[in-house]
Amino acid sequence: MKYLLCFVLLIFGFTLFGEIVASVGDYMISSNELAEEMKNLQDSENLTYSQVRQIALDNLIEKYTLMTYADENGIVVDAAEIQAFFVRELGDLPRFQTGGVFDSFKYQEFIHTPNGKNIIDEMSKEILVNKTRTLVENSFDISDNNLLRQFFLENTEIDLGYAIIDVEDANIPGSVSLPEAEEIYFIKKNKFNQEQKVKLKFFLVSNADFKETVVNRVHARLENAVKVDSLLTHLDLQKMYPVFEAEETAGLALQKSIQLREILAKGDKVFYPILESSYLGINETMGKIPNSIIKMAFESKKSVWSDPINIGNAYLVFQVEDFKKFDVLNETVSANEFWRRYLKSETEFSSDYQDYFNNHIDKFTVNIAIVDMVDISKPPLFSSLSKQAFVENIRSQIQENIDDQNEVRKIIKDSGLEIESKILYLETFKNDTVVENVIAGMINKNSTYGFLPSNKGLVFFQVISYFPDYIPFYEKIKDQMPLLVELAQTDTTDFRAYFESHKKDFMSPDSLRLGGVIFKTQEYADSLVLEVSDEALEDIYHQNIDNYYRKRSVEFDFIFVQDEETARIVEQQAKAGFSFSLLKFCFSRKYPLPTRELTEYDELPRVIRESLSRILNNTFYQPIEYDNGWFILYKIKEYEAGIAPFAAMKKKIKDDLIWKEAKNLAYSDAKAIFDSTSYFSHLSGYFSPDQIFETAYQNADQDFEFIGSIKEYKTDLMRIWRNEKFSSIIRTKDGFAVIFVLRKHSAEPMTYEEALPKIEGIFAAKNRYDKAHDFVNKLRSSVIKGAAPDSLFLFFGGWLHAQNLSLTSNIPRVDFSKDIMDDILNRDEGYCSNVISINDKQLMFYYVERLKRPGNNEYYSQKSLYSQRFIESEYNNWLRQYKAKIDIKIK
Repeated sequence: MKYLLCFVLLIFGFTLFGEIVASVGDYMISSNELAEEMKNLQDSENLTYSQVRQIALDNLIEKYTLMTYADENGIVVDAAEIQAFFVRELGDLPRFQTGGVFDSFKYQEFIHTPNGKNIIDEMSKEILVNKTRTLVENSFDISDNNLLRQFFLENTEIDLGYAIIDVEDANIPGSVSLPEAEEIYFIKKNKFNQEQKVKLKFFLVSNADFKETVVNRVHARLENAVKVDSLLTHLDLQKMYPVFEAEETAGLALQKSIQLREILAKGDKVFYPILESSYLGINETMGKIPNSIIKMAFESKKSVWSDPINIGNAYLVFQVEDFKKFDVLNETVSANEFWRRYLKSETEFSSDYQDYFNNHIDKFTVNIAIVDMVDISKPPLFSSLSKQAFVENIRSQIQENIDDQNEVRKIIKDSGLEIESKILYLETFKNDTVVENVIAGMINKNSTYGFLPSNKGLVFFQVISYFPDYIPFYEKIKDQMPLLVELAQTDTTDFRAYFESHKKDFMSPDSLRLGGVIFKTQEYADSLVLEVSDEALEDIYHQNIDNYYRKRSVEFDFIFVQDEETARIVEQQAKAGFSFSLLKFCFSRKYPLPTRELTEYDELPRVIRESLSRILNNTFYQPIEYDNGWFILYKIKEYEAGIAPFAAMKKKIKDDLIWKEAKNLAYSDAKAIFDSTSYFSHLSGYFSPDQIFETAYQNADQDFEFIGSIKEYKTDLMRIWRNEKFSSIIRTKDGFAVIFVLRKHSAEPMTYEEALPKIEGIFAAKNRYDKAHDFVNKLRSSVIKGAAPDSLFLFFGGWLHAQNLSLTSNIPRVDFSKDIMDDILNRDEGYCSNVISINDKQLMFYYVERLKRPGNNEYYSQKSLYSQRFIESEYNNWLRQYKAKIDIKIK
C-alpha cells in the first residue's frame, strides 16, 4: 500500500521539491519529501510531532545511505527487475491489463510518459535500496557456528566472586603479620568505625551585592586616573573599570563581613542569611566552598566566629556549632583505613629502616640548595593592575635585578608577596611537591633562578646558597626509607643495562614559550550593538520554523547533595526564604543536568521528570533520592508542546546573530593583526603590554595558559624561528589568537644521569608490584583451598560478587570484562583465574561460583528468531559505521 499511494500521487502530478533539510553524500532530502515520509507515520500511536519528524528523517537518511553505498559498489537495477516489481505492485490495475492479463505493450507505453518516468524512478530507488540492504545482510557471517557461539555468549548465566586489590595495600613488609593485624583490628574496631565530623553555621557576603553601590567610586577613580595620565584612551578606561569595580566591591564586602562578625560575636542578631551545614567529614566538600574551610573548622573552637575568609567572589565567616563522631557503616571502608594506617605505623616504628639509615649514612648524604620561592600569580587585594599585568610587571622587575638578591627580595616584599625559604634535596630524596622537584631538576642543570607554572599559577625561585654533604633528619625522610632501601640494595648495573636497552624511552620533552594576542568573541558580543528590526527577526523565525518546535518542556534548577540529612537542611532553608542561588553555591555538587534553560521532559530521568510534573511553577519539590544522591528541585516554568512563539524566540534569534557577528569581528581583527605582523616585537606597535600575553616556558604537550592545548600545532611551532609568527590564526576556547614562538627546545635523548631518577622509579615500582603480586597469589591459593574470601579480603576492599551475568556482560569496576568473559567461555564452574594486572596500581583475580550454559535444544528452538535478531543487530552496526564514513549534513 505504501508504494501504491506514492505511485498514485506521482500519477496525479505530485513532485518532490522544497527547502533542503538534509544531505547524504550527493543526495538531497527536501522538506516536501520529509513531509511525505511523515504522512506514512501519522497513524503511529503515542508519537509527538518531533518524534515523527525524527523517525521520518532517519528513514530517509538510511535510504540515501544505502543508495550511496550502491553507487560506490556498482550495484544497479536492470529493466527486468523494475518490470517484475511493477507487475507485483500495480499489475492488477485495469489500466495495465488486456483481457484481465497484464499487457507489456501498455506498460512500455506508460513508462515513457512523464508520470510513468517518475513512477519508474521511484520504483528503481526502492528496488535498489532493498537489493543493497539484502546484499549487505548476505555479507554477514551467519553460519551455525557463529550464531551458536553468539547465542551461548548471550544466554550463559554466570555468578562471579572476585577481588580488586591496590598494589600499595598488598605491598607488605616482611615484619607485618596478617593474623596479628586482624587481632588488633577487632580489638580496636570501634575506633576505626567512627569518624569525627563538624557542623557549621556561616554566612557569605558576595562582592556582587555592592556593584551598584560602587559606581560613583569607580567613576571617581577613573577621573583621577585621567588627570594623572591624559593619554589614557576610552578603551583603556573600559578595561580599567572592571578592575576598579572588583577592588571596590571586594573592599565593601570585607567591611560588611567584619561588621556582621562583630555583631554576632556580641551575641546580637543580624538580619542577614545565616546558613547551617550538615555534619561534614574533614575530606568532604560542600558546594563551591573550598575544602580548606572545612579543614580549618576542625582546628577551630566551638561557638567562635572566624575572621572573614576570601573565597574569590565573596567573603565567608563561619562558626563551629558542634563536633560529633559517627559510625562508618561500610566495614570494608573502615577496615581498609585501619590497614593503611597499620602498614604506615609498622613502617614508621620499624627499627630496621632507622638502623639501615644509621649504618649506611654515606648513602644518604646529599647535596641541597636553600631556595627562595614566591607565588607571583595573584596580585594583592588592592592592586590597580590586572593579574596578567601584575605578573608581567613583577617578572620584569625581578629579571632586571636578578644579580642583586637583596633587591629582588625588596621588590617581592614591596609588592605584597610572601617569600618562602625552602631546603630542596638535589639528589636521592624527593621534595614535598611536584613544583619543588621540578625546581631541583632545574638547579641540577645549573639554573640559579627561574619562573615556572604551578597549580596556583606562576612561581619564581632563586637559589640563595648550596650545602654539599648534607645529612637530613631521619624524621624528615622516614616515609621515603622503604623505597630508598630497596633501591640501595639494587645492583646499579641493572639500571645501566635498562637504560641502554630503553634509550628511546628517555627523551626530554619538546618545550615552548609562546606569546601573542587573543581576540575574545564574548568581549565583542558584549560591546556589539546590532540593529535588527523585529520584521527581520520574524523572517528568520519563519524561515526556520521547524527548528522552533519543542515538546512539553520545563525550565528548572536543582541542588544535588550526597545525603538525606543535608537535603533536609537545604529544603528547610529554601522554605525559610533563603536565595536558591545562594543555597546552590554553598551546598550543591556537580551533576550533568541542564539548569535554567528550556529542557524537554523526555530528556530528563524519569524520577526527575515525574517530580517536576507534579509541582506548580516557581515552587520547590521535597528532596528525592536518585543516582546515589538527593535532589531539591525548583521548577521555574513549564511550557506546553508546540512551535515556540516568536516572542519567546526573539531574544535567542538576536543573540545568535550577535554571536555570529561577534565571531566575524573577532576573526577579522585577528586577521588584520596576522597580516600586519611577522615578529613578536611588531605587536607593541598595536597593543599595550597588558594586552599581550606570554606563557610560561613549559612542556609543549601540556595545556598553555591563555590558549589551552596546542598539540595539533606543535610540530609546526617547533619548526619556526624564535619570535616568529605561527603560520595561521588559531581557534581558542575564547575566540581567536595570533601567536609567536618566544622560546623553544626540541626533544633530545637524556643522559644516563638525567634518566636515572626515572629508572629508579621504574625499578622501585616493579619491586613493589612483584611483592604485591606474590602476596595476592598467596590469597588466591587460600581461596582455592576453601578459605572464606569475605574474611580473607576484609582489609583489601572486600570480596566482590557479580551475579546473573552473561558472557556479554560488563563486570563492575573492571574495564576489560570482554577478555575475562572470553576466557570464561572455555572454563567450568569452580575455576579460579590467575592474578591479573588491571593497571600498574591494582591487581585482581576471579572465581566462577556458578556457570549455567544453555542446551543445544534451546538454541535450535529459537534459531530462526535469533538469526533474524542477529542479522538486524549486525546491519545496524554496519549502517552506523558506514554513515560515519560519508558526508551527512542536517540543516
